Amino acid sequence: MDQDIALQILAVAADGTLGTRDVASATGRSPNTVVRYLRELEARGLLRRRAAGKIGVGRPRMLCEPTPAGLRLLRLGEAGTFARLDRQARIAWGPARSFARWGVPFLGWPDLFADRLIEAPGFEVVVERNPALYEDAEVRDGGRYPRLEALAAWAAGSGDPRYAAASVLLLRDPRLDPARLRAKALAFRTVNRVGYLATLGGARKALRELAPAARWERMAAGAGPSDPDAERAAARWRVRDPIPRGTIDEIRSLHMDSRGGWRRKPIVTAEEALGGPATKRKATMRPMARAAHRGLGRPSIPTCPECGSAFRRSLLPFRLGGRLLGQFPADICAKGHEYFTEEGGAAIQAAASVLQARRPGRTKHARRRSTSDVSKS
Repeated sequence: MDQDIALQILAVAADGTLGTRDVASATGRSPNTVVRYLRELEARGLLRRRAAGKIGVGRPRMLCEPTPAGLRLLRLGEAGTFARLDRQARIAWGPARSFARWGVPFLGWPDLFADRLIEAPGFEVVVERNPALYEDAEVRDGGRYPRLEALAAWAAGSGDPRYAAASVLLLRDPRLDPARLRAKALAFRTVNRVGYLATLGGARKALRELAPAARWERMAAGAGPSDPDAERAAARWRVRDPIPRGTIDEIRSLHMDSRGGWRRKPIVTAEEALGGPATKRKATMRPMARAAHRGLGRPSIPTCPECGSAFRRSLLPFRLGGRLLGQFPADICAKGHEYFTEEGGAAIQAAASVLQARRPGRTKHARRRSTSDVSKS
């Protein structure tokens, strides 16, 4: 099984809303290839298929989504790809993933910022050559995220109404540093656009260090402001073709209540999706040894959600980069559907962390290999 194809399919299926044909269309691969990989990923406990809500007559659509083990493998694979591409260009996690990091989720492909055009299978690449985006980046989840202020300043001048409107939420974030925001806006030459968005969004803290620049700035093609407040804000901040207030209000209504409080729940970071909390756990395999000594326990649920067969708990091998990490508890049915337990997933993450920590001592040839390899069985 080719690792790039497997990770691409897991990435496309990550939101759990696509069927087999949708996955084939999104990846651009033949339906036969996609079906074969879906079956293999399902057999390895990395993906599951579930029936969508039934509408009308006929069989309901079957939707694909990664299992917790599949999601962990996907995140590890993305981190491995990031490490490989980081040697080719200056990169950071892209706008969709970075907005999600700061609490504003966007659906879409995994994406990357890069200071030049690069080949990144499975990722959408947004070319941004301004070094201000990459300076002081936050190292997290096996890569780097642009600072909140850098992302807001970039989004205001991106020309994409979705990102520009979503930047209003970043400007209202209590973690925002007004001085850093001003520096990033100056670097991106988006001071006026940031000021316009902060004014309409009621982001008073963001406005502390900002003042209208002398030159006019163009925001995005399309309809202009449709109400007197937006027109006054655009005139004061010297912004042409600003995004309409309605676009901003729509984004705000999705994430904030009428009193300006956040509707959102805490965002699950990739680090947490990999099985680790905000604080690092000790990477030790001893709890696994005790669990094996005392017995594996009963299955988490009695029957398989895929076929209805009875589950039994057993140990399954898990490989990463062609290397056996160990055997971990999983629930298995008679038809071969496999689901790693929560404890097994945490132990896999601990073992993977140990493996990654040892990478500096590996040979030059071995370092070229990505830690995201999906092993061949």
